[in-house]
Amino acid sequence: MTYTCLLIPMPPSANHIWRSTGKGVYRSAQYIEWLTEAGYALKQQQVPSIAGHYKLKLSFGPRRGDLGNREKAVSDLLEAHGIIENDGLADEIHLYWDANVVGCQIEIEAVETVRTKVSAAGMTS
Repeated sequence: MTYTCLLIPMPPSANHIWRSTGKGVYRSAQYIEWLTEAGYALKQQQVPSIAGHYKLKLSFGPRRGDLGNREKAVSDLLEAHGIIENDGLADEIHLYWDANVVGCQIEIEAVETVRTKVSAAGMTS
């Protein structure tokens, strides 16, 4: 089983990731700055990659804004840096406020997937 614990700066809220004009949608300056800082933090921690399914626990501090709006930026960052294969492979995601965390603490655990065959009669083997 692979388990990793990391620290990165507080991600922007999903409400602050994208901006739009009459000509299209683009990344906000705040998001680009965070991607740079968080990417540098990941490189310093020499993070191993996890192939396949995984569980994700994110702890944020100090408390600020909507908890659920912080996850997407982190998942996209992990995928962009090859730490996870695809953010669609998350089996569980847990989000927490934690007064002891400065920024964002990421805990990732690889999940062993068990595949079961289903017969035409609906019985598993």
